[in-house]
Amino acid sequence: MSEPNQEDVPRKRQASVVLAGVMLIACVLFMLGFAGMFYLWLGQKAQIVIDAADNAAEIEDMKADILAAHQELEQTRIELAKQQDGLRLELEQEADNIQASRRKEQAVLNRRSFTMKTPKVEPLGFPQPIKTGVWTGVLRLDGDKPPTYILPSDGLALIKPSQSYLPQKACAPFTFNQDGSKFFVIDSQSILRRYDSTTLQEEVKLVLGADAYDIAFTVGGLSVSFPSRNKIWMIDPESMNVLGEVEIDRPTHLAATPTSPRVYAIGFEEAIAFDPKTLSVVWTSKGSQVNKNSTLARRLTNKALSFVMHPNGERLMTGSHYSSSTADVHQFIANESDVEYLASGRAKPIREYPSLVVHPDGHWLAVPQLVIPRKEDHQTLALLDANNLKNPSLVIRTDDHITACNFDAVRGQIVAAVGTNHLYTYSMAGEPIEQYHFEGLGEVIRLTAFMMGGRYFTWSNKGMWVIDLDPDRIKADVPTAYHQHPEPETP
Repeated sequence: MSEPNQEDVPRKRQASVVLAGVMLIACVLFMLGFAGMFYLWLGQKAQIVIDAADNAAEIEDMKADILAAHQELEQTRIELAKQQDGLRLELEQEADNIQASRRKEQAVLNRRSFTMKTPKVEPLGFPQPIKTGVWTGVLRLDGDKPPTYILPSDGLALIKPSQSYLPQKACAPFTFNQDGSKFFVIDSQSILRRYDSTTLQEEVKLVLGADAYDIAFTVGGLSVSFPSRNKIWMIDPESMNVLGEVEIDRPTHLAATPTSPRVYAIGFEEAIAFDPKTLSVVWTSKGSQVNKNSTLARRLTNKALSFVMHPNGERLMTGSHYSSSTADVHQFIANESDVEYLASGRAKPIREYPSLVVHPDGHWLAVPQLVIPRKEDHQTLALLDANNLKNPSLVIRTDDHITACNFDAVRGQIVAAVGTNHLYTYSMAGEPIEQYHFEGLGEVIRLTAFMMGGRYFTWSNKGMWVIDLDPDRIKADVPTAYHQHPEPETP
């Protein structure tokens, strides 16, 4: 084995020292680089914190600026409100000054001339109601007969149009309010009068200025038709002021209930329906399915002699002229979009103006002087099922012609005006109950039962009467100053 070279030993040691120095220098450089990077990262983080602090300060400054601007706007608003109040007070003061000046001028004019009168301006040109609050009729006591209260009237209102569109018509416009506590009549002088149903005291009147054909109490007020004016008025039943009008060519009959949303009216060549609150026309027969059939169309025009609405507000019934000796009773369904024909029943009346009366429960329809087909008995009163008009369910025959009738729902009776000066009462089965004779009553064409039962309103060619089958009740309602006994007959 050879021995190591003595010269190689120092060389190896020198190389190891150099290698250790290089490694030391590398470690120092690495540490310096890491420290530099760390300080750089730390500086960035510090800058971020400084920037965030600056932004927060700016935000606070902006909030302070906004608050100051808001306070400035609020102050401006307060100042403007004060200025507005000042202007309003100035205007009110100026208006008061103008009114005071006008009053002074009017006072001067009044002192100068007592004959100078300022005409009263009526709203929309309608007449104004007149409060009365008096008993205008006379209570007649005639022995043990039911007492009668005779209202002032010259008889029935008689319409005599110059045109041929309407026959001469004896009218008896009459209606109750919804609860029956008041009744309304239009007398022969074209004056609408409101009475208390209990005391029979006249409360207010309205001079209409034209012949009225029909009247109906609706959810919007009193509807009154004027053929000569081509108008239907709506009147407030409380104040009796005219609220407005609806235009239709020569209106006659009206059909409505106190709760129905529509009022149906028959004109010369068409029928209409209108909203009683807005007075806007919502349906006309000219655009209806009914108008496509000329026969049906005539039943809802001037050929109709009577026109009533079923208590449910969904059906209409007419008595229409068919020929010189016959007439039809027709029924229509009234819905929101149209009026549709439902049924008919033909019979022979001897009067020119058959009247239709519907029982308050809506089941019965009474028609004076209709006869069973092929029988020549004119002195009858027919009761028809309102749901089936083909054949009368009951026929009441009398010894004279029946001119008018109605149902007394409280007493469960039928009341009929028979011939002249007579009222007959029947059960709902047609059995006679009582016959009453009232001298001077005349031939009644309108007979209506009060809701209290036993009290009836009649309208004849002699005038308007209220008949009460309870003598003590009507005596208590009417003051004794308005009582009178009939004068004794001269032998």
